[in-house]
Amino acid sequence: MVAVAGLLVFTTLGAQPAMANAASPTASPIAAGSVIQNANGTVTVAASGTWLWAFGTESATTAGLDATVNHPCDTRTGVGWGIVWNDPNDPGFTETYINKHGTPAHATVQVGSQGINPLNGDDQVEYNGLHKCGTFIQTNVPKPGDGYDTGIWRGTHVYTSLAALPSEVCVITYDLGFAKPPSPHRTSFDNNDNSVQWSLFKQGTWNTATMGVNCAKLPPPVPAPPVVISPTTPPPVKTVSHTSRPTPKVPAAVKPSPSPLAFTGFGRIGRLVALLGAFLIMLGLVLYFLDVRRGALWLLGSELGVPGLPRFGVPLRGPGTPRPGRYVNANRARPYGPGNAPRPGNAPRPGNAPRPGNAPRPGNAPRPGGAVNASPARRRGPGGALPPPRRQDRRQPPPRPRGPR
Repeated sequence: MVAVAGLLVFTTLGAQPAMANAASPTASPIAAGSVIQNANGTVTVAASGTWLWAFGTESATTAGLDATVNHPCDTRTGVGWGIVWNDPNDPGFTETYINKHGTPAHATVQVGSQGINPLNGDDQVEYNGLHKCGTFIQTNVPKPGDGYDTGIWRGTHVYTSLAALPSEVCVITYDLGFAKPPSPHRTSFDNNDNSVQWSLFKQGTWNTATMGVNCAKLPPPVPAPPVVISPTTPPPVKTVSHTSRPTPKVPAAVKPSPSPLAFTGFGRIGRLVALLGAFLIMLGLVLYFLDVRRGALWLLGSELGVPGLPRFGVPLRGPGTPRPGRYVNANRARPYGPGNAPRPGNAPRPGNAPRPGNAPRPGNAPRPGGAVNASPARRRGPGGALPPPRRQDRRQPPPRPRGPR
């Protein structure tokens, strides 16, 4: 709790436990028209009033509110309230508040609603979430910048009938403590730091007199205004007269064009596409009807064009001249390709040379007394007859090429 500055004087009682003053309700009569009798027979009461939390300077045993311009709510959280509805069908929560300072006193109250009717939900201390400490009023008492806080309490309760309607309702205000948001104990009805306990400390009793500082008389009930049902406006009906002639439709005037319509072409892109198509057609005709290879050779100056000019970097060859990279077969005078060079096996074989057997053999030597045979030596047959001479112009078959073709 906060010690009160200013006129607070500490005495020998200061060793006793300190208590805090709480906000107190003010004499605020409930406005007329706050009690509504509903069409189903229930009665709705909307009660409201004001509370005031004064600067605390009561005694050395109290730690009151030190409200200033810089700290309008001191270090407190704010003010809450609970309403005693005096409903015989929903008595609320029974709480007994005790004064432990000075003359012992206590008071038992029935506050809030237990929720028997679902429309009544005030089962704990209520407070203004946006302005928990109300409004600060500067009075410069007891010193410059000091003042007090004030605010509004309100609540709604539904009674089952007019017979259950009480003559008055009362309100209890509570100190919400220092925690932000308030702790569960401070928002419970068993919070002993309230206006009932403060009234017991100051006056020894809690005043429940009608139109006192804690209770207010209910005004007479008024019937609820009837529910106004706005009439549904029927959609307009369109009537058609069968005797009247239909209005002729006037054709829209055609605005003549300032210039006759004419084909203006495909534009720039269309012309480019047309040119590209024509070029591709001409190229196709050339490739189809002309020998491209012969034309290319002619353009490059081959033998089809200017004689003697090289073709692709290779000198021209004369008639009968083998192409470069080819070999000539001496036997058949046939050109070979680069891979058809005659192998060493195509050279005259040793077997084609005159065999030693063809030389005059010792047995073929001229016999004594015989004439010398001018013809090539041949082996004589039986009786010394010579075999028919072999044809000397018989050609040997050309050697078969063995290299890769």
